[in-house]
Amino acid sequence: MAVFPPIQHTGTSSSNVSIKNLNNINTNVVQIPSSSSIISTPGSIQTPNVALPVAGNNNTLMLMNKQVTSNDSLYYICLRLKKRLESVAQLKPYLNLAYSSAEVLSENQALLLSQKSSSSNGSGSRSSSSNNHHSFNSSNGTSSNFRVSAMSNLSSTSDEFSTTNSSPMPSPSSSSSPLTTFCAGVLPATVNCDPVTQLWALFQQGSPLCVIFNLIKPAYSLPVISSDDLKTCKKSIYDFILACKNYLNFENSELFTISNAFSNDTDDLIKIIKVINLVIDQAPNVFKPVELNNDDLIKITDSRSKVLKELVETERKYVDDLETLLTYKEQLLNQNIISSDDLYMLFPNLNDILDFQRRFLVALEINNLVDPKYQRIGSVFIHAQSFFKSYEPWSIGQKAAIDFINSSSMKLKNSSLIIENELELQSFLIKPVQRLCKYPLLLKELIKYTDSSNSPANQSSNFAELNLALEISKKIANDINENQRRVENVEVLKKLYDKVVDWKGYNVNSFGELLFFDKVIVKDNSKTSEEREFQVYLFENIIIFFKEILPQQKKSSITSLKKKSQTNLLNSNQQEILGLELKGRISIANIYNISTINHYLLNISWSGIKDTGSFLMKFKNEEIRTNWESCIRRLVSNLQDDLQNNNTNGLNNFSINNNTNERRSNGISMTTSNRSSYLSRSNSETASTINSTLPQFHQRQKSEVQIPQLSQTRRSTQDSIQSQKRSISESYKNQLPNNNVIVKLQYEKDLFTLMIPLDIEIDEFFSRLEKKIKQCGGIMKGKIKYQDEDGDFIVIQSDEDWSLVKEMIKEVGDKVLNVWVA
Repeated sequence: MAVFPPIQHTGTSSSNVSIKNLNNINTNVVQIPSSSSIISTPGSIQTPNVALPVAGNNNTLMLMNKQVTSNDSLYYICLRLKKRLESVAQLKPYLNLAYSSAEVLSENQALLLSQKSSSSNGSGSRSSSSNNHHSFNSSNGTSSNFRVSAMSNLSSTSDEFSTTNSSPMPSPSSSSSPLTTFCAGVLPATVNCDPVTQLWALFQQGSPLCVIFNLIKPAYSLPVISSDDLKTCKKSIYDFILACKNYLNFENSELFTISNAFSNDTDDLIKIIKVINLVIDQAPNVFKPVELNNDDLIKITDSRSKVLKELVETERKYVDDLETLLTYKEQLLNQNIISSDDLYMLFPNLNDILDFQRRFLVALEINNLVDPKYQRIGSVFIHAQSFFKSYEPWSIGQKAAIDFINSSSMKLKNSSLIIENELELQSFLIKPVQRLCKYPLLLKELIKYTDSSNSPANQSSNFAELNLALEISKKIANDINENQRRVENVEVLKKLYDKVVDWKGYNVNSFGELLFFDKVIVKDNSKTSEEREFQVYLFENIIIFFKEILPQQKKSSITSLKKKSQTNLLNSNQQEILGLELKGRISIANIYNISTINHYLLNISWSGIKDTGSFLMKFKNEEIRTNWESCIRRLVSNLQDDLQNNNTNGLNNFSINNNTNERRSNGISMTTSNRSSYLSRSNSETASTINSTLPQFHQRQKSEVQIPQLSQTRRSTQDSIQSQKRSISESYKNQLPNNNVIVKLQYEKDLFTLMIPLDIEIDEFFSRLEKKIKQCGGIMKGKIKYQDEDGDFIVIQSDEDWSLVKEMIKEVGDKVLNVWVA
């Protein structure tokens, strides 16, 4: 028996504002040293690797090794500014009002997250009036209770991170987005609002800006009108901007606009903060520089706090790297080095990613400063899940971006740019994907050092949130890796098409998406069989086996060949491998059992019409074997689900049964072709658990091209199997739903079987026939004929013809329709 069947022949840009620009403001602060240790834990998440550039100048070294501290964090920048403003008595009423407004916004965000969670659970939005009513003077207790309730509900669900239906990141200003503050997630119970949102609310009042100016330039005092009228607030903001230009010698490019003040965007807020810092620095006696006390700084008390410190400080560096990319992007655009379309290809969604990551960092900074029992680190990641969707185009387009950089290296070499060479740029472009893949490792360490035993209810809820956050981060990282793998597979398929010497008439487009490929050792289960090495490609519909065509040389040992990795296959030298010879294929629908033997071996059992058998695939390691196994199981299961969906009222004979060792034939979609010749099940084979019993479809008909035989199955066994599958018993027909009929489709020399309801229209009937033929690698062309009660074949080409077919079936009473495709 052959290893697998023998093959036959057949005929807009935005202005760049960076937090790092605020560091030029003269404020006396305490710097927090950055941790030098990077947490590294083993895991299955693949972190993309990139060759780091060789430092050719000091600027490269400064960028790559820059130490980022609290001075660069939006949270601490706002906290210091807030403390300076609080030192002035005239501003305290406005700060209190801004605090109340920020508190309400925080409660609204918690409510939106809770409602979104409830909606995801199908329970609907909360109707309690207590949850919809927010007072400007809410007490700490009220805020804490609501946030605990909101997070308890939030922690029970999560949104799916889709790689197939990519949607843009929700705009923070959108009413449908659960992001009303500059802090992601739900605040800890001991914190009512964040300083970033408080300053944002302060600036929108307008009148506090006039108070600040009057303290700087009392000789040119502005009218201070406190009002909740929007026009009055905008008028005060306009007066402040104009006064800064006229009396403080600000240029238009240095100032912000009224729109900036009412924008829910971190870039706009940072622009305002920069102006305010420059203004108050002109009166240091009034707005005294402040030093952050110990309560505002990161503390290391145990292993958990060390992990959290690592999370925060690496997030600071990541945000700083994103700002470097944004600065570089603006430089490229302003100097007309590349087009705006190429810019988006290089930096897709960069502004949105940076905007959210700043809010994400604010949330981490706040949680890092509160007692561990009140921390809501998990809620931050749960909230971030939908926003991390904006990374999808980044991960998918990464290879195209690298290719563009390599082809445009001369354009991008410019000493005036913040990133001076293409190698350095590549290392920056990989950082977003690397960061997403790092989150699961950091969360895993955080959970490891979080004590969940004998904890109060709120602390137990926090621990549950952390575990949910870990699952979410793993899902996101895996989806990112999957996106990149699929892009890589597209390139692999292009190269494969040219490498194969003879496709034997097969249409590659009918194989479906390429999912995995590798060098695999293949053998049947007989004791005397030999191991043979193939390049194996797993598609959605089929597994293809190739043999390398090598130059005349001494035969390399299997051991040496096994050392070649999948990457080597992708980048293999054309001179080393002359081509690939198509040796065999296995239809996914012919697989009925998948089982593991050990860490490296995967046993696959198949059944055709004339042959049945099983064979072993030996992989390089357990992880690769697991990936192949889960993928094949999913494909087989999906095929079963498709058939069941087409027969919602029919039999449920197609099932996955983990407790039986017999393959049960149901008579539906069992092919009668003589095409299949696979690796057979040997007589001495021990029956393994049948994990799935599935309908079959076949590939091309057998030709004279043969595969070396590894074992032989008795012809009596083949004939027995063929006989069993060709027959459709009367008892089986009687079990069919009243309105369903079995269609026996004759296509060329092959016979396929499918079940359809009689009430479908003719177009749907044709569509199902075409789908069946395509699944089997064919193309439906020519006329479709059915066999009437006299044995004649009549063409079906109109609704009237289809009506006659249905009448004939009802009159004859036979639930089998014979169809022939010309």
